[in-house]
Amino acid sequence: MVKVASIPPKEPGFLKIPVRRQRARFVPVEHFQPPSVTSAKILIEELGLLSSGPNAIDWGKIIPYKGAIYSAIGEVFSASRTNGVEPAPRVPVEEQQTLTWGGLSIKLGLSFWAMLGQVNLPHLNIVLGVPTDFYHAFAYLSLNAARNVAADLVAKHGRDVTAWWKNADHIKWDKLADSLLVTSGAYMFLATFKDMLHVYYGGAKIEWLVTPFLITTLDGFINSITRKYRGFNGKVVYYDWFRPLVGDLAATVCLLAAGSDLKSGFAYLMIRKVFCELWSGHWESAEKRREKIDDRLKDYDKIFDFDAYQVPDPRAVAAVSLVFVVNNKTQAKPALIKKFFPAYLAENKNKEKVLSLHQAMQEDERVLAAINWLLPHEKWTGYREVLWRQFIENRNNYLNWLRQEEPMFFALNGEKTL
Repeated sequence: MVKVASIPPKEPGFLKIPVRRQRARFVPVEHFQPPSVTSAKILIEELGLLSSGPNAIDWGKIIPYKGAIYSAIGEVFSASRTNGVEPAPRVPVEEQQTLTWGGLSIKLGLSFWAMLGQVNLPHLNIVLGVPTDFYHAFAYLSLNAARNVAADLVAKHGRDVTAWWKNADHIKWDKLADSLLVTSGAYMFLATFKDMLHVYYGGAKIEWLVTPFLITTLDGFINSITRKYRGFNGKVVYYDWFRPLVGDLAATVCLLAAGSDLKSGFAYLMIRKVFCELWSGHWESAEKRREKIDDRLKDYDKIFDFDAYQVPDPRAVAAVSLVFVVNNKTQAKPALIKKFFPAYLAENKNKEKVLSLHQAMQEDERVLAAINWLLPHEKWTGYREVLWRQFIENRNNYLNWLRQEEPMFFALNGEKTL
């Protein structure tokens, strides 16, 4: 009997394709903490006999910073898929949830739906929202989207527009879509609430005071609650209380200066929105940038903690990790040159650590020996080659950058530094 081949599975439809591929987090199968260099070597040898790839080892138990090794592992897997080669068996991984084009479309649709018409809740006898022209809704939501994009890119790459274009994949589309939903929902409730106030206070002289005060207070409350729910820290939540007040004051001043009618709703609303987004974008990007810098400082603390390494030559392995972080992690350079080194080098005992790491960095034999110790098996040749190639590229970029930033920090030919 001849078995007819089954029809190959179809590619997922466009709406099911992820907007942005999220890398899976490695979850190694072995979490044993080696108490010594010898036990670490035995662990690597034994697990290497059982697994095709070095991702069966929890490298964080052997070296404090494991990012460079996992980067090499990931590149080997990517190359295997690209070349049509069956990749080595992977250990269990925890897949990160991704936003698909279908999910993005639904959230965008709901955002416009909340702004373009009215939501009738018949059982509650409530009608929410005020009908809005499409181009008004589009302009309003576009400002919100632009702020989210700018906050993500400025937080990681500063104000370098060139870097923005090269790293557009750092935009968090899932959070952007959530932000649009929150914005349109808040717009719907606030517009309804404003109409209710007009009904109760219409024609009253006190309306010009009551309506702005209540709307601003409710808007600030909604901003803070939704920011807290979406995971922002306390500082961003605190400053978002003042977001509507800043927008109202700025819009009032602008329209008074232009001699325009403050009751021309859309003009006032858009000017207010611009200043609200500038205010939120500033604090959001500043806090994201601070968090990134704090993460890099923790990375550097691990890298220079030579006592925590379970390898024969900690400084050589630390050199691989240092140049990887500086060249591949956001806010790594300002964190190193402006924060970490000034504080770390204030203690004389740390100067020797920094000097010895940079000396090891420039000795190819030591780094190669360290890589061979970490990845000893013949079937791991591809991982060794990738890790070595990444190190050479990262080291060249690092040394060129450091020479420009701090020409007196160290010299390449064994000259005395520091």
